[in-house]
Amino acid sequence: MRKFYAALTTVAMLSCMAGAFPQMTAFAESGIYNGFVYEKYEDHVAVTGYTEELSGEIEIPISIVQEGQNSWEVSSDWRVTEIADSAFAGCEAITSVTLGDVRIASKAFSDCKNLEYVYYDWFKPKQTAEDAFEGCSENLKFAWKTGGVACIYDEDSRTLDVFGSGGTDSFSGNIWRLGRFGWDEEGNCLIQNLVIEDGVTGIGYIAFEGFANLTNVTIPESVTEISGGAFTGTPWLAAQQEINPLVIVNHNVIDMEKCSGDVVIPDGVTRICGVGSKYDSQLTSVTIPASVKIIEEGSLATGRAFAWNETLTIRGYTNTAAERFAETYHYQFEPIGEYLPMTGDCNDDGVLNVKDAVLLKKFLMHQYKEEACIARAADINQDNIVNIYDLIALKRLLLNS
Repeated sequence: MRKFYAALTTVAMLSCMAGAFPQMTAFAESGIYNGFVYEKYEDHVAVTGYTEELSGEIEIPISIVQEGQNSWEVSSDWRVTEIADSAFAGCEAITSVTLGDVRIASKAFSDCKNLEYVYYDWFKPKQTAEDAFEGCSENLKFAWKTGGVACIYDEDSRTLDVFGSGGTDSFSGNIWRLGRFGWDEEGNCLIQNLVIEDGVTGIGYIAFEGFANLTNVTIPESVTEISGGAFTGTPWLAAQQEINPLVIVNHNVIDMEKCSGDVVIPDGVTRICGVGSKYDSQLTSVTIPASVKIIEEGSLATGRAFAWNETLTIRGYTNTAAERFAETYHYQFEPIGEYLPMTGDCNDDGVLNVKDAVLLKKFLMHQYKEEACIARAADINQDNIVNIYDLIALKRLLLNS
């Protein structure tokens, strides 16, 4: 197997790393890990090259895991903390690289002509040589990434572009500060425009909270879930509240801070987000349609919708999220009708598909908490018992449909 090594002697390494990078002792051993050539030093590991099997989208390993080890068993001296001089120089096989909290030495990725994206995973590297990406494409983009979602900040327009697939569950104010994208040295957010690209499906809890200059937000229809506090403290949210105190985005109620008295959630809303402020003390009642399937409940990860108002009355249909929420948090519940779920629609999403069969199977195996709507939808043969015969009947329904 052809190997590409960054040919550096110990003396040369000590001289080139002086100044921008701390001095190191001679390496004790070298090896290959998942296509990466590395050198092991006394207290860390440096990636020095690559093998021909490495191509496409690559991710620099956090640590070198020895055979028979689990990742959590790796000692700190096996952590990868550096990309050495010219480690990937001239590599035209890679199209993107995801980096952790590592030092990036001189010409580490120089002349990587097909490199399109450099993703920072959690941390933007503290020490990056000025010529680390010399000779790469002029269209090379630097982005911050978590899971399947990444973002790019344009300093000139002060625009944050979020793209990828999945949700922004890991986005929070603290993580943005770690990434330093769109934040000044004093910790002030400079971002004025937010563009979420099609393909992103969710906006996580307090994802953009406290973005004090955020005035323009673009959210595509692909975003179906928006969690509590996502835009709290932003000028954009304040402008939406002026238009309508009941702020709804893509069938999600994302804010009710300015609401008072009796509030009616319109039919078609599917989710009511939790919040972290005592906004609802002015509410006397909230009428919730059967279309609402999720009302964020109390936990450290989601703030609870309608918290702190013990006199609040919840109006809604029986066997729905409204009734379950009222019962869980001891609010007065006033039924406005009975909800009858579609036969076989076990997850109550309005669509009959294989997900319902999977849920019913889990329900029969005692792997899913029983709820009235599931029991009603799953009793397909209407014998007042949910059992294996209903699962068989559901599969027949799916085959016929």
